[in-house]
Amino acid sequence: MKKKIVVLGFLGTNLDQGGKPRWGRWRPTISLGQQDDLLVDRFELFYEKNFLDLAQLVQKDFQQVSPETELINRIQSPRSCSKGSLGFSDSLQRDLRQFKRL
Repeated sequence: MKKKIVVLGFLGTNLDQGGKPRWGRWRPTISLGQQDDLLVDRFELFYEKNFLDLAQLVQKDFQQVSPETELINRIQSPRSCSKGSLGFSDSLQRDLRQFKRL
């Protein structure tokens, strides 16, 4: 049985916006779904809640280029870095620990 390919990524609040037109520039998250030799089964996209509109737009565009990929948007709350946290919120750290167990 083939292992599933799962990617964790963070929304690029500048590059993932694209331009006018938004398909006219390279967008890192979207380009991941355009790779012919890499079929991603699930993509977990982390973003801060104030970028919800952009995250939804990127999700919609990603589904156009890679409809077979399950894309899950996950909110990351910003917080200052403390030792061992890398600046991730408690809920994000919990999600990552859960993901690690899969």
